[in-house]
Amino acid sequence: MKCYSLLDMKIGFFFVVVFFTTSYSMSQNQIQTTTVVSDSELTALVKRIQVDADEVSFKLKQYLPIYIQNKDTASVLKIYIGLSDAERFRGNYELAFNHLWDALLYANSGLYVSFKVQIYRNLGILFDIYNKDDKALEYLQESLVDGITG
Repeated sequence: MKCYSLLDMKIGFFFVVVFFTTSYSMSQNQIQTTTVVSDSELTALVKRIQVDADEVSFKLKQYLPIYIQNKDTASVLKIYIGLSDAERFRGNYELAFNHLWDALLYANSGLYVSFKVQIYRNLGILFDIYNKDDKALEYLQESLVDGITG
């Protein structure tokens, strides 16, 4: 029977750890790349929010980090706006606001006028729910101005 030294065992253990870590990392990358959906599929999913907010919201939350990692700002904006809508329909207005503020940060990073229009309009709707008429009008007007000058 062959006797292995402590150094041999450590080296062997090191290679096993590296192998499994690399395999796990590669499988995670494969999972992430296969879970990205096309633009039209993402748009269709967001449109289903009123029908099934829970399921759609669950899927959008899974897609969000992937699109952020891929730097796909348009998809990130669609997801944040969709998540905001889902939370608004559920009555979770604070979360709806948070998603819109996150979306606005992304929208301000480039020329995403159509998304800004949606964000400002949705902010106006949320402020109206809280009877903040001045703020609601401010954001609704901003959406109109961006829509016209966009």
